[in-house]
Amino acid sequence: MALGYALIEEKDEAMYWLNKMLDFGYSPYQLLLNLETFHNVLKDHKGFQEYIEVVKKRSEELVV
Repeated sequence: MALGYALIEEKDEAMYWLNKMLDFGYSPYQLLLNLETFHNVLKDHKGFQEYIEVVKKRSEELVV
């Protein structure tokens, strides 16, 4: 859902679904690194940078 909304540049909806993934315990850091669509569309969204930091931290915690 998040990718679909990002593709049609519905930024708030894309962020909503990205945050939903966090609510369910999924931290898609590797996915976000490989899909430039999220960065290209959401890089200027007010919550995207913070979201990336949270997802990165959770991913690092899983590795350790």
